[in-house]
Amino acid sequence: MQANQQSVSKARLIATCDAAKLDYVNDGSNNSTQFARGRLRRLLPLLADEGLTIDRILDLGARAASAKEALDHTARQFVLDATQMDSSGALHYDTESFRTLPMAIAERVLTAGLQCIHRRDYPPKQMPLHDLVASLRDVVPLPARTLHGCFITQGKKQISLIRETDAIKPMPIQPGESGLWDGRWQVQLAKDTPGKDLSVRPLGTPSRDVLGILSPGLNDDIPQGRARASLPALWSGEKVVSIARFGKHRSPGGLGAELVQAWPPKA
Repeated sequence: MQANQQSVSKARLIATCDAAKLDYVNDGSNNSTQFARGRLRRLLPLLADEGLTIDRILDLGARAASAKEALDHTARQFVLDATQMDSSGALHYDTESFRTLPMAIAERVLTAGLQCIHRRDYPPKQMPLHDLVASLRDVVPLPARTLHGCFITQGKKQISLIRETDAIKPMPIQPGESGLWDGRWQVQLAKDTPGKDLSVRPLGTPSRDVLGILSPGLNDDIPQGRARASLPALWSGEKVVSIARFGKHRSPGGLGAELVQAWPPKA
């Protein structure tokens, strides 16, 4: 929760400084037409003639901030009540609960999940996000889609967000080194690990026999194939040689991994 903020007019600020005999500086760029704020200031008298005064603009901003606070609160409550992250880092939303959400809340909830799985400085684009949410809220099953570097799948019970493996860059690594892979996994390679041209990459889809040798029981622990494919694995050249040990999963090999992404996100 953020503290309430009250606006103070420029005239009042100047009067306060004058009364207290405080020096202040006028920023000349505020009136420059080179910047949008300067051009908008020149329009204020015209807007005021149409009834859109400064006070009304400030009131509109305050109302928008209040509405945003309510939307964010409701979205966070849904995240706490109807979502979960599994040990592979995949996110799951309750399908029926998601379908009951208003569009504005559903978009916030889905955006939070996408940005958690694929950390970027910017959210997904609005139109693809809106179209995806509309499809997820429909009763017609949705084929798997991609957005913001993630796979989105829909089942009767849950909607899943899984990292898209093609969007993950390999991370070269040497024995004894550690690093943050794909912004979500802190990996550590044992000092005595053999091999050449070692790198951490997504596991992908090795054969059942190879998977059984490298990580017995992983199929049972993480039944979703796309979720398994996004796990960190150690590659020597173009051959997968080890699957990371993580959480309760303890496969043989020299690569350890800890999922460091936080869910639910902080308020």
